[in-house]
Formats: sequence, C-alpha cells, structure tokens
Amino acid sequence: MNKWESVKVIQYFCGRLDFIRIYHLRKLQFIRRISALDNHLVMMECLNFYMLSKEFSDIMTLYAVDIIQCSCACIQDAVSDVFTGIVSGGS
Repeated sequence: MNKWESVKVIQYFCGRLDFIRIYHLRKLQFIRRISALDNHLVMMECLNFYMLSKEFSDIMTLYAVDIIQCSCACIQDAVSDVFTGIVSGGS
C-alpha cells in the first residue's frame, strides 16, 4: 500500500470521499443540472460537445450512471459506491 492510499481508508471511515471522487461528483452533478435547463441553448450545445469527449465517456463507464435519468442523490450514491469498492477491494 502506498502512503497516499492509506488516507483513503481514513476518509472512508470518516464518511468522506477522496479528492478525485469529489471532483467527479461535482462534475457529474454540474452536468446533471445543466441537462435539466430548458431555455439555455448555448449551455446545451456546450454540454453536447462535452458528452462526445473521452473524459466524459471514461467517467460514465466508471460510475455507470445515466446523467439524464438520475437525480443528484443517485449520482452521489454511485460515486460513493465506487469509492467503497476502491477502499475495500483495492482496485
């Protein structure tokens, strides 16, 4: 176990996420909120271009959530589940 990996266990038992998961959670929730906007065509076009990127594809593969269908709480649960798997399984 590397030094930085030992902190993940402490964060997990404190009910917190690590920095990468917090970053992904905030990004996914932001995308979710933008996708719910009705009259902002410019933001929707930007979102459509981002959804074509490899970064978005990788995040969606990692967390397996449907941004359009899920609520922000559902996204948070998915990110927490992945972090729990990393801490307990070491992947």
